[in-house]
Amino acid sequence: MVCSQRLVGRLFTRALTRPFTRALRFLLVGLVALALSIAPPLLNVKATEAFQQQPMTSKGLIPIEEQPFYPLLLKSSETWSDVVLDQVVGDSPRTTLLNFYSVMADVGLRADRLGQRSSAKKQSRQEQIDDTNLLFALAVKALDSSSIPKSVRDDMADEAAIQLKHVLDYVFTHSRQLIEVPDVEGMKELNDRRSTPTNSWRIPGTAVTLTSDLDDDPENESFYFSASTVSSIRSMYDEIRTIPEIQQPFATPRFYSDFIHTPGYLVPPDWYLALPKSWRGLFEWPIGDQTLFQVFCAALLIGVYGFIYLRLLRMLFNTYKSGAHRVENDRLIFQLDSLAWKRVLIVLPALPLTYATEQLIDNFLNFTGFPLVVAIYSFYVIWYFSASVLVFFLFEAVGRSSSEFLARVRGGESPIRLRRITSLVMPISRVVGALVSVVLIYRLLLLLGLPSSTVLAFSAVPGLAIGLGASKLLGNLFAGLSIQTDRPLRVGEFCEVGGNLGFVTKIGLRSMELQTLESRVTIPNSVADEATIVNYSRRGCQLGASAGARA
Repeated sequence: MVCSQRLVGRLFTRALTRPFTRALRFLLVGLVALALSIAPPLLNVKATEAFQQQPMTSKGLIPIEEQPFYPLLLKSSETWSDVVLDQVVGDSPRTTLLNFYSVMADVGLRADRLGQRSSAKKQSRQEQIDDTNLLFALAVKALDSSSIPKSVRDDMADEAAIQLKHVLDYVFTHSRQLIEVPDVEGMKELNDRRSTPTNSWRIPGTAVTLTSDLDDDPENESFYFSASTVSSIRSMYDEIRTIPEIQQPFATPRFYSDFIHTPGYLVPPDWYLALPKSWRGLFEWPIGDQTLFQVFCAALLIGVYGFIYLRLLRMLFNTYKSGAHRVENDRLIFQLDSLAWKRVLIVLPALPLTYATEQLIDNFLNFTGFPLVVAIYSFYVIWYFSASVLVFFLFEAVGRSSSEFLARVRGGESPIRLRRITSLVMPISRVVGALVSVVLIYRLLLLLGLPSSTVLAFSAVPGLAIGLGASKLLGNLFAGLSIQTDRPLRVGEFCEVGGNLGFVTKIGLRSMELQTLESRVTIPNSVADEATIVNYSRRGCQLGASAGARA
C-alpha cells in the first residue's frame, strides 16, 4: 500500500513538473540564442578606445558658430520649426545637409523632452509625438538606403540617421578648417575645376558624401547621403561614441543611447515613463547595445514562441502517422480531404505567431544593431518557409476536396473512381503548390539582400543538376504526364505491366503501384511507358461492345 502511494505521488509530481521543465528548456534556448547574437558587440573591443579616452585638446578647432554655414543653419532651423510637411532633400548638398542636420537636432531635442516624464494631456502629447515621428521620417528619407537589405532596411535606416547625426555633431565641433557647403552654383564651380565632373560632394576630412547619382533612380536630381556613407556610418559612429558629450546649440548627445535603451520608438510609452526611476535604472542596465529589460523580455518571447511552434510541428507530424493507413483503406479514403485541411489549419497559426513575435521584438522592445538583424533574418526565414509549406498544403487540400467533389458528382462514393480522379488532379495541385512555394523562397532571398542576378544564378543550379545527374527523374515525370494523357490504364484496373500482374492502386508523377498476389510493386513511369501494357479490365468491355454490334 505504501509503495503504491509513493508510486502515485511520483507520477503526480512528474505530471506537474514536466510542463514547467519544458518551458524552462525553451527559455534557456532563447537565452543562449540571444547571448550568441549579443556577443559580437560585447567582444568588439575597439583599438581606438584608449586613444579616445585621452583628453582632447581644443587648440585649432573651429566652433560651429564660426562656420560659414551657421547663419543658414539657423535659418533652416527656424523654417522647420514652422513647417513639418516640407522635403529634407534638395537640389544641392547645402540644402540637404543643413535641412537634415536641423531637422535631426529638432527631433532629438523633442524626443529628449517628451521622454523625461509622462504628460497629463494625452491628446497634446500624442500630437507632439506624431509630429516628432513625422519629422524623423522625413529626415531618414535623405539617406540612400538601397545598400541595406529590404528586410531590415527601415530599422537600419533609422539607426543610421541617428548615428549620422552624432557623427555630424562631432565633425562640426572638431573641424580645424572652414567647411564651405556648396549650393547649386558652388557645385557647378567645383565641377568646372574637376577633371571628371561628378554630382557628389564630400565633407572635408570625413567619408560623409552627398550625391545625386542613385542606382535606383537615374533621373534623380536631388542630393542624398550616399549609399557608401550609409553602409559605413556604423563604423564612423563607433570611432566617436566614447568621446565626451559635445556642447553646442544643435548637439544631441544622448539621442542614440536613449533610442536603443528604451522600449517603444523615439519616445518611450507612457506606462514605461510611469515606472519609478529606480526600476527604470535597473531595466536599462546595458548589455551590449541592449538592456536587461530588452534581453529578458526577448528571451521570454522567444521561449514561448519556440514552445508553441514546436507543438505545431509535433501536431503536423502526427497527422502523417495517423493518415498513412487512410490511403490504403477504401473506407477511409474519403477522409483524406479533411486530413489535408487539418494540416492547413495546423500550419496557419505559425504565420501570425511569427509576425507578432518579430513585431514585439522590433517595435515594442526596440531591439537594435546586430541582434535585431539576427532576429529579423531568423523570423523572415521561418515565416517564408512556413508560408511555403502552408501554400503547398493548401493546394493539396484544394486538390483533395476537388477530387472528392468530382467523384461524388460522377459516381457516388466509389473508392476506385475517387482514386482515378485523385491520380489526375493531385499531381497538378502539387506542382502548382510547389511552384508558388519556390516563388516565396525567391522573394525571401531578395529580402535577405541577395541580388536578383545572384538568385537567378542559384536557380540555374537545380537545372544543371537535373541535366547532369537527375535525367532519370525528369524522364519519369514526362512519362507520367504521357501516361496520364494517353490513359492506357487507370487506378483500379487489372493490368500486366512489364511482366507484373496486378491491380493498379496509384499513378503518380514519378511511379505507379501495382498490387499483386504476393506484394506491392512500384514501377517507374519511364519503365511503364516503354513496357508492354496488357489491360485485362478493358478486354471484357471491348468484347461486349463487339458482341452487341454483331447482334
